[in-house]
Amino acid sequence: MKKYPIHIPDKYPIDYKYVTLLKNFINKYGKIRPRRITKISVKQQRQISKAIRKARATGLIPCSIETRN
Repeated sequence: MKKYPIHIPDKYPIDYKYVTLLKNFINKYGKIRPRRITKISVKQQRQISKAIRKARATGLIPCSIETRN
């Protein structure tokens, strides 16, 4: 199955408050998806990962979602 890139609209700046945008970049275990899957630029990946870490620290996004069995 081919993965399609996730498009980041220009009207939404990459910020820790936009939880719906950040959840697109987190897998079901709570890990940040790598760049080869999301197909975004290096700069955007850095901004996304910083925003996700900040959102986790403030409690907007849970640190772990599911556990592996």
